[in-house]
Amino acid sequence: MKLCQECGQPIEDTSGFLKRFCPACVRKHKSAAQQRHLKQVKAQKAMQQLTPPSKTIAEVQREAQALGMSYGQYVAMMRR
Repeated sequence: MKLCQECGQPIEDTSGFLKRFCPACVRKHKSAAQQRHLKQVKAQKAMQQLTPPSKTIAEVQREAQALGMSYGQYVAMMRR
């Protein structure tokens, strides 16, 4: 008789030689996997909703040079 690798309870159905968890632990693992998947999906949707920058770095650099400033100085000035 096999024992569950998670909780140590005996596993009744031994027909599958790869079975490692009891039904309760299998449900717990599936639930945790579903929660991780939902977090990933939410993060992906949030990333898709972000608006792209209005100017490229090269455009900002050209504007800074036109004003005689460095890129960092120009960006710091624009954030004020």
